[in-house]
Amino acid sequence: MWRALLPKYQIQIEDHSFDDRYCQLHGTCSADSRFAWLGEHLRGTLVRTCGGHYLKGFQDIDSLAEQLFELVVKDSLASRADVLLCTHPPYSCRLFWPFVQRLGLPLLGFFGGTLEAHVPEEGMTAWLHDFRAMAQDPLVQFAAIAPFLAEKMRYQSGVDIPASRGFGFHVIEQGGSYFPRRWDEVLLWKGSSECDDNKEAFNVAISEVSKSVSQGSGSDIILRFMHLQSLRESAEGASYSSITSFRAVVFVPYEVLLMTFYELYHAAIPLFIPEKELGVFFMYRGPVTYPHCDLVVSNMDVETGQMMSSTREIHPYSPFDRSNVTARLSWLEAYTDWYRWPHNQQYSSVADLVWKLYETNLQAVSAAMRSETALAMAGASAFWEAAFDKVLTAASRSSI
Repeated sequence: MWRALLPKYQIQIEDHSFDDRYCQLHGTCSADSRFAWLGEHLRGTLVRTCGGHYLKGFQDIDSLAEQLFELVVKDSLASRADVLLCTHPPYSCRLFWPFVQRLGLPLLGFFGGTLEAHVPEEGMTAWLHDFRAMAQDPLVQFAAIAPFLAEKMRYQSGVDIPASRGFGFHVIEQGGSYFPRRWDEVLLWKGSSECDDNKEAFNVAISEVSKSVSQGSGSDIILRFMHLQSLRESAEGASYSSITSFRAVVFVPYEVLLMTFYELYHAAIPLFIPEKELGVFFMYRGPVTYPHCDLVVSNMDVETGQMMSSTREIHPYSPFDRSNVTARLSWLEAYTDWYRWPHNQQYSSVADLVWKLYETNLQAVSAAMRSETALAMAGASAFWEAAFDKVLTAASRSSI
């Protein structure tokens, strides 16, 4: 992404991913043993969150950060880096804090996951305070991929975190751009909602509605619908080029933030999503909204007397109030890119969905999505250029 958005910089990456499934896709995985053990620790350690749930996580991250610093600082590796980058989980940024404090190395964080992810119960309070301190350091610039996540982080930590949207440059590189060869086929992307196993009944209902709408509209085609799982199991497979060959993609999203959304929007394939009044019943089933821990800095400030650093009012509803439909709807409407971005087509029922699939000018929608992406790229480029300039300038002036 940065190579596409920041032509003034020549960016070389040393990728030390905790999960090598993703870096393997690009052939960038590092086998450096000084980092590999951290991934092994994360995958092999079970922690209890302050919400009483158990998941893989970092145990005693202060000690882990010191071990990493001692391993890396002895080599020229640290001196080779102009900028450090942490992504998922945000808690991993704490591993780089000694490098910022003691060596004056700048740090960028770009987040697609929540602050509480992989944090043990006993470490959550310290982590929220560390995160706030890091976010206010001139050598550090944090950003979240979506307003929902950025606002949730501000709600938890009391510090403003900007949002910088995601793109799908890798999708385009792999041939994924809207070219509807399968004009009578629609891809159904139900995600983990498929655990309800209502596909058979859903298929019958949507097929009958499609036949009826086709007759009523005078169309000479009857739309057919394919589930993502079926595409994956087909001989063609679910490559980006095959996905973008469909007439459109119908989402029944299970989460407020899905990278797939940004990828397919960038590829300009028309996206149909449920209206927010309907989507509110589906979109709180993923990791961004899962109640691992609802601890926030503002609750602790009563005891510490510390001032909140955010200059804006905190949202009146809690992002953790999953049982309150009004709260969920308020956050979806205000901060979710599904409903903030233009040109997403919304449906209120199966009948409304099928009618719009027939009647919408999909080529015009795709063209509008491309234009929107081009404009957004200019804004993202300006944001990241300013972020790099900020931390690099601070590093050049650092007395460390």
